[in-house]
Amino acid sequence: MPTSADLDIPASIDANNDYTLKVKGNINNSDSVYFQIVGTNGTILLKRLAGNTSSATFTSAELKTLGTGMGSMCICPWNVGSKSFGGKKIYSVNELALTSLIEIK
Repeated sequence: MPTSADLDIPASIDANNDYTLKVKGNINNSDSVYFQIVGTNGTILLKRLAGNTSSATFTSAELKTLGTGMGSMCICPWNVGSKSFGGKKIYSVNELALTSLIEIK
């Protein structure tokens, strides 16, 4: 399973400025990491980065597409594993989802 420290986010963000979504420490045992911000209007900003990446920056131009009000953020490190059972290869995805509500101003 991927492991990580907690999210490092304020109670609100200002869409007029760039914002870096990050964890307080390192991400371990991950193939890739999804960084996502969802706006009040349903718009989703999603970035997929390398497995050891602990932050992603969203530009003010991206953030302005989200609208203002309550939204959500998540960082999801994940990996894929496989095992053979009875001559068949079975794949599994292990994901850790660190989520929080956020006010977008």
